[in-house]
Amino acid sequence: MAEINVTPEIQNARMPPNLSREERMAFMANHVEAIQKLNPETDMKLETNWWKASINLGSDIDSSVLTRGPQEFLNAETKKRVNETTMKMFQPGAGLDTAKAVREELKELLVGHENIYESLEASLFANEKSLLQAQELIKEKIATGELPFPGVAEQKSLGSQEPSQ
Repeated sequence: MAEINVTPEIQNARMPPNLSREERMAFMANHVEAIQKLNPETDMKLETNWWKASINLGSDIDSSVLTRGPQEFLNAETKKRVNETTMKMFQPGAGLDTAKAVREELKELLVGHENIYESLEASLFANEKSLLQAQELIKEKIATGELPFPGVAEQKSLGSQEPSQ
């Protein structure tokens, strides 16, 4: 896998909380475009907007008005269980068998929250090759003593806000 160059500013960039879906999309587009400019030899596939599924997922989890149906918010316990379950895929040694088990567990956890399950499906499971690449990257980073996804390790969850009760 080719080394991607990033500045400390890009490396440490964190999406601010409380952004609208559109603001999140713009933030991520700008972020990926900045990385592309530093790495002209690498095709970041900007035109595909590959990050949209993840942004939609975070927005669906955080949103005060879910736009795809009458489902209620995830309660704190369910959100915690969804986060813990999802993070299993990004642990050392995780593979496609882990992803399959996580997918089934999420389907059970999110009964009644189909919009969130669909966003997770699009974000995490739509591309098996990408999932395998992410898991390989995790192994490489751990082998060199690096934290694979420092932002994920800090956050330890999906979404950035707790829903209004």
